[in-house]
Amino acid sequence: MRRILRKAIPHPLRAELHRTLRRFQDLPSRPKPSRKFASSPDTYAFRLFEHSSRLFKSVPDHLMTLQHNKVHNLELGCLRMDTLLLEPGDVFSFCSLVGRTSYRQGFVDGLEMHDGKMLGAPGGGLCQLANLLFWMAIHLDLEILE
Repeated sequence: MRRILRKAIPHPLRAELHRTLRRFQDLPSRPKPSRKFASSPDTYAFRLFEHSSRLFKSVPDHLMTLQHNKVHNLELGCLRMDTLLLEPGDVFSFCSLVGRTSYRQGFVDGLEMHDGKMLGAPGGGLCQLANLLFWMAIHLDLEILE
């Protein structure tokens, strides 16, 4: 039955339906994410640790444009959380800070894996940033809520 519905409803509509249902399910118990930002990047006194990952991976030539677009999307995502202050007890929400990854928000088609295929989708490549933040959280021994 799910497979029939999955094919009958276009992916963008299914995704929006899933997001809307999720928002309503989370309303009663959802903690408010932090929205405190430092006035300037100079506010930070020290660097706890540093990590880097390659932005360009080897992909077929026809996907190289999507690699460049991915870097653009990563820059936008980083800008939206730059200078965020997290104090003890604060909640960090990647989705809340980055917001919708639409063309109107400045995102472009970047690499996205969908049903085992590499495709272009607005905001594609942001998973690299989300994975990095998760990696940092587990290495800092932070509590992961979801």
